[in-house]
Amino acid sequence: MGGTVLVVDDSAAIRGLLGVALRQAGYAVAEAGDGRAALERIVAGGVDLVVSDCIMPVLDGLGLAREIRSRPALARLPIIMLTTECSAERIQEARAIGVQAWIVKPFQPQQLVEAVQRFCSA
Repeated sequence: MGGTVLVVDDSAAIRGLLGVALRQAGYAVAEAGDGRAALERIVAGGVDLVVSDCIMPVLDGLGLAREIRSRPALARLPIIMLTTECSAERIQEARAIGVQAWIVKPFQPQQLVEAVQRFCSA
């Protein structure tokens, strides 16, 4: 296991919960409170996978995914959405952008860990 997972959510409590689960599974965890801060962290380097909320201020999760995919150097960075949003249209939009997985809140931390393990082989 291993690698660095960037957790992006405007809720500090959710970031904390995700961080605990991912650290226990052997991952390093970085955090951002919105998509703009996340993009800055991603561009700085050292992120192996992004777990992002969909609905956030400043830059939402799908906007973040679009920004990531628009940069050739980041085109293969795995993205997992973790959100309360579960409409078929939004999920289809996310897949078209290049989001690899969509986990609906509430969720079990093990679901997230298993998804991260599928896409983060650092």
